[in-house]
Amino acid sequence: MAFCPHCGSQVAEGARFCASCGNPIAAAAPPPAQPTYAPPAQPPPQYPPPAQYAPPAQYPPPAYPYPQPGYGAAQPMYQAPVQKTALPVAAGALLIVAGVLALINWSILIVAGAAASTFPIFGGTFGAILIVCGAIGVLFSIFALIGGIMSVQRKVWGLALVGSILGLFTIGFVGEASVLSLIALILIAVSHREFT
Repeated sequence: MAFCPHCGSQVAEGARFCASCGNPIAAAAPPPAQPTYAPPAQPPPQYPPPAQYAPPAQYPPPAYPYPQPGYGAAQPMYQAPVQKTALPVAAGALLIVAGVLALINWSILIVAGAAASTFPIFGGTFGAILIVCGAIGVLFSIFALIGGIMSVQRKVWGLALVGSILGLFTIGFVGEASVLSLIALILIAVSHREFT
C-alpha cells in the first residue's frame, strides 16, 4: 500500500500517477545494497631513509680519551699541547746559581757573627744580629734552591715562583743573587703553562 506524497491519498501498487491529484509518484528508491566485505587497503610501501641520513656503517664510532658528558653537560674544550721551551730550565739554573751564591754569602755572615760575639762590649749583641740575619738569609737561599729545582723539573709552579720571589731578598755578595732571582722570576712567570 502506497500514498501520494502530494495529496496523501491512497494509490495502487506500481501506479505512476496519483488517481486523485494526477501528480507523478516518484519511484521508491531501491533499498541500499548490503555492504560487501572489502579487504583493508594495503599500507603504502616503506622505503628506506635516504643515504645521507643513515649513519655510515663502515666507519667505527670515534674513540675519545675522556668520558663523554651527559646530556646538557658542558663539552670539554680541546686544548692544544703546550710547546716546551727552555725558559723554565734557564730560570731554574739562574735560581740555583743565585741560591748557592747567597748561601755562601750568608754562611760567611753567620761565621762572622759568631766570631764577633766573642768580642767584649758590643760584640755579643752585634754578633747575635749577624747570626739572626744570616739564618734568615740562609733560609731564603734554601727556598731559592728548591724553587730552582722545581723550575728545572717543570713541577709545582707555585713553589718555583715563591722560590724566585724569596730569592730577591738573598742579595748575594754584591746583589748578583737578587738580579739572577729577578730574571728567573720573569722567566717562570712567562712559562707558567709548561709546569705540571
